[in-house]
Amino acid sequence: MPLISVVFLCKSFTMSVTNSNPDTTDQTNDWILVSEFINRFPGNISGASVRRWCQKGIIKGAIKLPTGRWRIPTSAIDQLYAESQTWEPTP
Repeated sequence: MPLISVVFLCKSFTMSVTNSNPDTTDQTNDWILVSEFINRFPGNISGASVRRWCQKGIIKGAIKLPTGRWRIPTSAIDQLYAESQTWEPTP
């Protein structure tokens, strides 16, 4: 992929995240890094686990940037935590 396309994709992503309506309380446009997700999510999880969950679609709405880094919507923290509370292991 040419460098110009990568720069354009990154700028487009940044613009779509930063151009949210400030009058709404919807947090779906707030994005965090994997490291921030680890700090906010209760429990002891690793960055590799979070990236694997993003890859598998377990963390809903996560976006992989052309650089290979993940951006996770803040709403995914509460959603994933609620799902983990109802999970029961198979015998």
